[in-house]
Amino acid sequence: MKNHKSFQVCVLLACFLALAARPGVSFAEKRHCPYLLVVSWYSVTSLDQITKEWLEKANATPFDGIGAMLSLGRRAARAPDDDKYLDRIRELRRYAQKDIWPWIFLNRMFGGPSLAGRKVYSLMTDSERTHFTAIKGMDLYDEQGALSAFKGLFRQALKVARTFGSPGIIIDHEAYNNPGARWIPSLRRLQGKTGPEIVRRLEQIGQELAVIVNDEYPEATLWFSAIEPDSACGYIVRGMLEAAVHSGMKFKVVEGGEKTVRYVHKTLPELEGAIANQKETLRRWLPQYPDRLIPAGTTTLIDNSEQLGPWFKAQYEGSRIKSVEDMAPFLRVLFSNYRYIWIYAAREAHFDPFDPVTGKKFFQVIDRVRSDTKCPQ
Repeated sequence: MKNHKSFQVCVLLACFLALAARPGVSFAEKRHCPYLLVVSWYSVTSLDQITKEWLEKANATPFDGIGAMLSLGRRAARAPDDDKYLDRIRELRRYAQKDIWPWIFLNRMFGGPSLAGRKVYSLMTDSERTHFTAIKGMDLYDEQGALSAFKGLFRQALKVARTFGSPGIIIDHEAYNNPGARWIPSLRRLQGKTGPEIVRRLEQIGQELAVIVNDEYPEATLWFSAIEPDSACGYIVRGMLEAAVHSGMKFKVVEGGEKTVRYVHKTLPELEGAIANQKETLRRWLPQYPDRLIPAGTTTLIDNSEQLGPWFKAQYEGSRIKSVEDMAPFLRVLFSNYRYIWIYAAREAHFDPFDPVTGKKFFQVIDRVRSDTKCPQ
């Protein structure tokens, strides 16, 4: 009997170690509800900045997942030629108590001559300016190598997520270099192609990205900040989802709601209307891709309404929200409607999730509301 019990203990221990050693963890296995992700420009902006000290700061937050940029969206960055950097991630993984979500930018593929008139242009090096201004809206056919560069970063992000044991990656949908180029009429004009040709190519890019996911991290979750169905990003995602359905791929896609739910709500009815807007926007897609397309909620938390940056101050003008305590009812609505939520910790809102002193009030409100709210089934 004693030997039998020892054998059982050994089997259980072996199972535990096997689970702990797995390179990836399915999003479905995450039990916290709602699952909270934080995305912030206070975060690290490159792989090299992910350190033991930074991970310890991330561990002190109430969030389940933390966004970490692989490279700034404006930079003409490329993925490393080898996987030696993954050794460092494996070493750092033991310090991570939170999911680290690599964060990349669809903007890597966008550009055009109009970039010269944008603020981001002044931040670029001469070689970056030459590279991005030569792009015809979006590098659909890899004429400038921007599509290949994005695919490299996409693959790298999946490798990092799997090595960290995190559920997946974050994809910022914004075309910061050329906002108009995310729409088909603009791309049609810039590319000299027909609308159907542009749509077919975007969906093909989505299919190519789906293959990369299936190769690198089949169970990954791809958390898009927003998916506008009729935009360039929307057609890429549709191509990905179609590939997943027809080929039996396992990955999932999150629609983050940045354009529908949005970051700012002055009243509870306004937030409830935004949630309804997201459902209506995804009405065509959700029945087509059940269990593959996941709607998520989002918000930005503020504390002192008088100290906000210009954009947020204008958005909250006339609102009764003056501190983060006033945002508790808004969090309750989000927590009651979504299993997956991301909070944009904006610099203009002065919420640094990695500063335990300034973040304390925010964390207390999040913890209190989370413990008091029943998660949707």
